[in-house]
Amino acid sequence: MKRIQRIIAALLCCCLLFGCSGAPASSVAADSSSGTAQAETEAGPVSFPLSETAEFNIGTIVMDGAPSNAECKFWLKHEEETNVHVEWEETLFSAWTTKKAAVLSAGDLPDAFILRGLVTDEEVASYGAAGTFIKLQDYITPEIMPNLAGYLEEHPDWKTAITAPDGNIYSLPSIDATAYTADSIPYVNKDWAAQVMQDLDLTQPMDLETFEALLTAFKNSDPNGNGKADEIPWSVGGNGVDFLRWSGSFGIFDSYSAPNNTSHLYLDGDTVKYAPMQEGYKEFVKWLNGLWSKGLIDVEAFTQDSATLSAKQIDPERILGYMYCWRNSAWALSDDDDTYVVTPPLDTGISDPTWINVSDVTFNRGTVMLTSECEDPELLLSWIDLCYEPYNSLQLNTAQFDGEHIKKNDDGTFTQLRAIDWNLPDESTFMPNNYAKIYILTPETFAKQDVKPPVYIQKHPIDEMMSEYYSDTLSLLPTSIWLTEEDGKQVAIYRTDLDAYILDCFARWVTTGGIDEEWDAYVTKLSEMGADDLVNLYQSYYDAL
Repeated sequence: MKRIQRIIAALLCCCLLFGCSGAPASSVAADSSSGTAQAETEAGPVSFPLSETAEFNIGTIVMDGAPSNAECKFWLKHEEETNVHVEWEETLFSAWTTKKAAVLSAGDLPDAFILRGLVTDEEVASYGAAGTFIKLQDYITPEIMPNLAGYLEEHPDWKTAITAPDGNIYSLPSIDATAYTADSIPYVNKDWAAQVMQDLDLTQPMDLETFEALLTAFKNSDPNGNGKADEIPWSVGGNGVDFLRWSGSFGIFDSYSAPNNTSHLYLDGDTVKYAPMQEGYKEFVKWLNGLWSKGLIDVEAFTQDSATLSAKQIDPERILGYMYCWRNSAWALSDDDDTYVVTPPLDTGISDPTWINVSDVTFNRGTVMLTSECEDPELLLSWIDLCYEPYNSLQLNTAQFDGEHIKKNDDGTFTQLRAIDWNLPDESTFMPNNYAKIYILTPETFAKQDVKPPVYIQKHPIDEMMSEYYSDTLSLLPTSIWLTEEDGKQVAIYRTDLDAYILDCFARWVTTGGIDEEWDAYVTKLSEMGADDLVNLYQSYYDAL
C-alpha cells in the first residue's frame, strides 16, 4: 500500500516539478518557504511530512568540543518538517584516522554515512564494489531526488565526477561552485609584530632569517605584556601535518593535509611526484627542526586536538603569535577584533613564496554513502535530497540558519537577519559541523542573498591576495582521477604503510632531528614500500586524462 501511495505521489511530483516548461527540478524546489519541505509532493515519491515517524542511523564526524548533531537546530527542524528521526553515530574528528577502517567495516553498520571529505575515492570504490556502500544511480531521478537530479542534468561533468570507474555511483557529493582558492592561510599577530620589529612589512613575504627573528622575539619579549612566559610563537593542529601547508616555498607540494588528500602526491608541471622523497622535503624538515630546537614551535603541535588549538587561538591573553586558519572566526573575540592579519607565504630562497591553490570549485565526492543495512534507500535519499534544495544548501554551506540569520523572501531572494557571531555560546548549535554537511551551492543561489556572509566578505579578498603566490607549476592532482577497484585496493595497501611510516619519521625528525643521517635509507625504504609504484600508477592515470 505504501508503495502505491508513493507511485501516486511521484506522478503528482513530476507534474509539479516540470509542468509544461521542463524547468530543472532544483529551480522548482527553491520555492519552499523554509527550504526543508514545502508541499507533501515536492520530495519525489515520498510525501513529507510522513504520516508515521521513520528512523535512520547515520554515522558521521563531530569536531572535538563541538555540539553533537543530535543538538543541531537544522537537523531538529529537518526532523520536525519531515517526520524523519536520525540516530547519530558520531566519531570524534581527532580519532577518525585511527578508527576509520573499523567504523567503515563494522558488522553493525548504520544506514548511511555523511563524511564530507574524510573518505578517499579508493575507499568509496572499494567499499562500493564489496557491497558495503550500495549503488545510487537508479535513485538519482526527478521523482526521488529532484534537486540533485536537476543539478546533474545541468552539469553532466558533475555526474561524471561522482561515477566510479566501474560505472556505478556509490557516493553523493557536496559542491561549492562559489568556492575559494586559498584554503586556510597564515595569520600573524600584528600587535606583537609591531612591538618587536617596527619596520617589518607584514604584506610582503618574510625570508627565513626574518621569520625566525620574529618568532624569537615573540618568545622572549613578553609581547602580550602579562609578565608571564606564556607566548607560543607558532602552533598548528592536525597532529603536526598541517606544517606541510608551508612546503610549497621549499619547491615541493606536499598534499597530505590539503583538501582532496592524495597522500603526499602532487604535480610538478605534468610530472607526478612524491613529496617525502624530494630534497626540498628534507630541507623543509631540517628547517622545522631548527625552529623546534629553539623553542619556537608549540610543544603540543604533534599531540593537541583541534579543541586544544582553538582554545589557544581565542585565549583572551593572546598567547599565539603565528598560525594558520580558515578565517578570522577562528581567533576573533569580537566583530571588530583585528589582532591578527593575513601574511604571505615565506621566502625560503629555495623556491618562490608559494601557497596551495585548491581550485575554484570545492568538490567533495564522498559526502553521503548508503550502506547495505539501509532498508529504505528511496526514503532516505528523498530526505537527503532536501539538503540539496538551494535555500538549504545556502544555509548548510554558510552556517546561516533560517529565521535566525537569514530568511527567504516571497520573490526568492534571501535577506540576512543578523550576522553570525561565533562568540555567542549557542552559535555553533544551529548548523552541522563541516563534516556532516550536504549541499550544492551555486553562484546563482549565492547571488540572491542581500548581505554576503562574513566568510565570503573576508575570503574573496584573501584569495586575491594569495593568488599572487600560487605556483605556475606545482599543483594538486586533478580530482577527475579516480582509480579502478583493483588499483584502488593496491593504493590503499601502499598508503596505509607509507603514510604511517612517513608521519612517524616527520614527527621524530622535527622534534629530535636526524634526517640527514637517515635520509638515504629512508628514501630506499619508501621505494621498497611502494612509493615508486604509487607515483607511476598516478602518472599513468594523469597521462590518460
